[in-house]
Amino acid sequence: MLSIPAIGLQDMVVGEGTTAADLQSGPGHDRMSRFPGQVGVSVIHGRRWTYGAPFADVPSLVPGDEVSLTTGQGVFRYVVAGQRGPGDEIAPLKAGEGRLVLVTAAGSPFMPDHAVYVDATLVSAPVPGNRLVALPPELTPAPMSGDPSAWLPLLLWSEGLLLAAAAGAWGWSRWGRARTWLAGTPVVLSAGIGFADALSRLLPNIM
Repeated sequence: MLSIPAIGLQDMVVGEGTTAADLQSGPGHDRMSRFPGQVGVSVIHGRRWTYGAPFADVPSLVPGDEVSLTTGQGVFRYVVAGQRGPGDEIAPLKAGEGRLVLVTAAGSPFMPDHAVYVDATLVSAPVPGNRLVALPPELTPAPMSGDPSAWLPLLLWSEGLLLAAAAGAWGWSRWGRARTWLAGTPVVLSAGIGFADALSRLLPNIM
């Protein structure tokens, strides 16, 4: 669980994975990074404006702010060291040091143009690291990536909406307005939710 008192974030559950779908449920740990509290770099992505916006205030963090993470290996404290944007150099990691990188979107609200990185240094005693395994790119997308696999669901839900509209027009002429609204509204709402979900997966994963 993730806690950042400076921005009022308390006991936020962090999932595994950084795809657009993974981050719909909350912040996600980059599968290609170390687990929090371990020697090395741990990376957590979170959304800035959508799906509850858990990382809405992460860019406001300043050096000295504290971050704590609870895992199966214990409770670990980090202190924010600084913030980076695209192209900024990252300080080399010292031997035996642990670092946390919080990643979210930056730019105009709901129109991000780059990612922002907040670096924090582990000040608790580190624990042994997990073995890193190479994974397919689709399981470890970079910040600002969408999910190309969402195109098929988007197409299918679009067809569902068109069919629902056609059925509604037919029902209007046969059953009248009241019965058509009663029967069609749940169908249209379900198709609309499915369409919106698929569309959101095509947008930047940290938006």
